[in-house]
Amino acid sequence: MIQVVLFILNNLQINYKQILNQIKYVSVLAVNSSKWFLLKSLVWGRFNELPAIRLQGEVGDPREATHLEIKLWQKRVKSVGFTKGHKIMWQSMKTVREIKFHKVEPVKIGKMTEGTLL
Repeated sequence: MIQVVLFILNNLQINYKQILNQIKYVSVLAVNSSKWFLLKSLVWGRFNELPAIRLQGEVGDPREATHLEIKLWQKRVKSVGFTKGHKIMWQSMKTVREIKFHKVEPVKIGKMTEGTLL
């Protein structure tokens, strides 16, 4: 069993909060969106690495974020701190939820991923 813990900030719209309170399981698609990676793969007609993985896990209950979690998040979004969107969505985030991932699946895309190392 692979266990990865991810913290998500819980400033979601009310509908998402209600859904997460009822359904605790999530699936996250992590995609390599590097333009160079995609361009090389299209030119060569194959991916040398997996283009994406699917993570499946369980969302924990909301809790107050630690000072360190808030500081790390604000550092991450600092470059857009001047925007209206930042002020609306991220400036006052104080609640987090943990996601414990328990399954990792490679994403296969036909011939493009044949022979790709897992």
